[in-house]
Amino acid sequence: MPNANGNADGVLTIALKLVPLLLGYLFFFGWTFYYYYFASFGLDERFVDIGFYDTVVKGLTVLLHGNIFPMLLVLFLFLAVSAFLKAWWDKNRWLPDVILLAALLVIPVCGYRLYRRAGLEQATVDQGPNTKLPNIVFKQAGASMVGKLVYLKGDTYFIHDVRQDRDGRPVPNEHESLHQLSILKASELSDVQVIERGE
Repeated sequence: MPNANGNADGVLTIALKLVPLLLGYLFFFGWTFYYYYFASFGLDERFVDIGFYDTVVKGLTVLLHGNIFPMLLVLFLFLAVSAFLKAWWDKNRWLPDVILLAALLVIPVCGYRLYRRAGLEQATVDQGPNTKLPNIVFKQAGASMVGKLVYLKGDTYFIHDVRQDRDGRPVPNEHESLHQLSILKASELSDVQVIERGE
């Protein structure tokens, strides 16, 4: 039977092994969210090329602020308990391995479905009147334009619902139901102003 120090070492080892696994899950969940969010705008997430850190942070923020937190918390706890059981139990016992394998399979499957739904729901909100996307006003070929800034990558703007701005009022878009996304280079624009919601 392992001594107290052996058990403590085993638990610590398992806990440390969970850290990269957790980061991997958060990256996968964040990528899933971004993929379906941008796909709703007709944009391939690979073209946007969001970095590892930002993807992990998105996975964490959606987890903490969304309705999916309680369910995924239970799944993560299930995984943690399984790992600690494995550290304490006799190595010849098969039950901890089965529990751990089940947790490793269940978490990404459930997380994928939940983050997919979260990405689609957020895209629906951002394409509607209650969007939290910042306004962007700019001039293109001498014309004043207004839209919603979806993403900025380097010198490339991804702008939703671009319309001509007349006297501070956007002209109604006859193709509004298409949720058009415009991809514009900074060199094509002038007098760019990004106005956060609430300003």
